[in-house]
Parts: sequence; structure tokens; C-alpha cells
Amino acid sequence: MAQLAFQDIDFIAKKVANSRMFPSWSGRESDAAVAILFGQSLGLNWGYSLTNIMVVNGRPTVWGDAMLALCRSSSIFESCYEVFDKETMTASCTVKRKGEEPQTRTFSKEDAITAKLWGKNVWLTYPERMLQMRARAFALRDVFPDILQGLGCTEEVMDYPEQGETKSAPLAIEQSQEKSINFERLRLNTFKGFEMVGISFQDICRHYEKQLIEDFTEQEVNDLIETGKAIRAGEIKASEAFPAVHREPVETLQENRSSELLNDEV
Repeated sequence: MAQLAFQDIDFIAKKVANSRMFPSWSGRESDAAVAILFGQSLGLNWGYSLTNIMVVNGRPTVWGDAMLALCRSSSIFESCYEVFDKETMTASCTVKRKGEEPQTRTFSKEDAITAKLWGKNVWLTYPERMLQMRARAFALRDVFPDILQGLGCTEEVMDYPEQGETKSAPLAIEQSQEKSINFERLRLNTFKGFEMVGISFQDICRHYEKQLIEDFTEQEVNDLIETGKAIRAGEIKASEAFPAVHREPVETLQENRSSELLNDEV
């Protein structure tokens, strides 16, 4: 991947901070630039960096999908095979590094119960996905430590116990003092969970007429959690929970975005 020059990163960061396409980075030009730089050092392009890099408990992390993408992009990566046993509720991830034997790591419901994770927020709504991310993180970190260089998996690190005054937050989101750390973690897990079933953050924002993630109230987040459970259980469809009337056509969004960019440049 070609490395961006500092002036190019600065230009992109300014555009992103003044754009509505990346609502979490609104008005955060410096943070966006640092995220792009950090992602570039890992081999991620600027767009992937802005949507996947998080700071949790003071530690840079990436979502599980990005962690796998990082390893896959390396010449020493050979394969990754994931399996989920519904009878035992156990996720397994087998990865192979070129020139070495494959290694397997597992994470089960029993492991989650022991770690006091089972039944908590997103674990209750998306248990299979969370078990899969734990097994994947263990396998990739053990087999490719030179690639990941201590980088954490967001889904995993979010569940670590809080350390003193350390806060858990995405790099692009400024937390209000009055909001608890647990509520911030709950909101992040909630929105990521909806992405897993094809509902974007922008869809949710349009439905609730919000601009930023911090604009959502605790009650609205709780409502979203219940909606997610109902969608997963097949009780309602996503289209029923978020009717098309709340969504602008893609063409309209693109036209609005083009107008905004022109106004910014003027």
C-alpha cells in the first residue's frame, strides 16, 4: 500500500472532520489524522483506519474483522478456518503461518460464564459472534505477534475490567463527564451489533433524527437493544424496525454530499 504524505493526511482529515459521512469524526480533525497515521503504520488504508481503529481502556484496538484483514495481508499468512459448534456453544479458530503447523484456539459458553461475560449487553444479543471474536483474537495474537505488535481486538478489550480512571471510548468520540463508562461500552456494542445484521449507523441516525453517537439517550439505546433481540429472534424484520421512509435514496445522499464538498471548498 502506498504511503500517504503528511499533507495528504491533513487534507483527508480536514474533509472527514467537516463531513457527515463519518459522523463519529465530526469536528475531530487531529484525531482523524492520528488515526490515519496509526492505521497506515499497520498497513491499513485511510478509510479502513477511520472505521476500524478504536481506543479502549487507553489501548489502540481494531475490530476483529480488521485484525484478520491485517494478518491476511501479510506474506507469512497461509490460512484461517473458523468453526462454531452450536451444541456445545464453542467457537474455534485455526490459523496457519507459512512454514509452521496450524494452531487452534477455542472459546466456549463455559469460558464466557467463567469470565463473567455471558448475558452481558451484546453477549446476550450476539453470543455466537462474540465467542467467534474471542477465539479469533487468541489465535491471531498467538500465531502472528510480529504483525499485530500487541494490537488488541476491540470486541475483546471492551470486556476487560476498568482500571482506575481509565475510560473506554472510540478514538473519534468525546465522552461527556456525566455518562458512565459502562453506558459508553453498551452504546458502542449496540451499534456494532446492528452493523452485523446489515443496519448501518447512518440508518439508525436517520431513524432517530440524530447526528452523532453521543446524542443517543440511555432509553433510546435500551430500545435499540430490544429491537436487535427481536430482529435476531425473527420476531420482526429490519425493514419493519427501520422503515424505508426514514432512509434517503443513495442518489440523494450522494447529491447532498457533493453539494457539501463544494460549499466546503468555497
